[in-house]
Amino acid sequence: MTNQDIMISNISWGLYFTALGPILFLYYTVVLLLFFRNELQSLFESKPSRTRATQAAELKVHSNASEGSVIDGMETVVKDLRQILHNAGKDADKQELLQQLNSRLAGYNGLRHPVFQPAIITYLINNAESVCGVSFSEQELVRGWENLPR
Repeated sequence: MTNQDIMISNISWGLYFTALGPILFLYYTVVLLLFFRNELQSLFESKPSRTRATQAAELKVHSNASEGSVIDGMETVVKDLRQILHNAGKDADKQELLQQLNSRLAGYNGLRHPVFQPAIITYLINNAESVCGVSFSEQELVRGWENLPR
């Protein structure tokens, strides 16, 4: 029998777990202190603070609510833009039409949305040409929207 065999046979499962417990406790204590220091500090503060998960959930609820209102507003805005284009007709003045469109889009939050702004641009470029005979470039439309109140 070698020394290694004698040493292994003298270690019981109880002794193994007795040694493993404190080692694991120290390991996880170090990990918690190194990587989760802020969370541990907020856990021991007197007032309960919001965790990242709570903040993310609140942000998601808020963004879903505001996105829903933006989507609902998009339908109304498109109807209004269509009405402006049809009212202007074929004899529309380009600057006057652009001013009417900008006044309708003032205050509409969808212009900041990365999906809705290109959709509105495409809609106006295509429909202004076909309904009014006025051609807009993307730059003309965006330039007119830059100073709009939102």
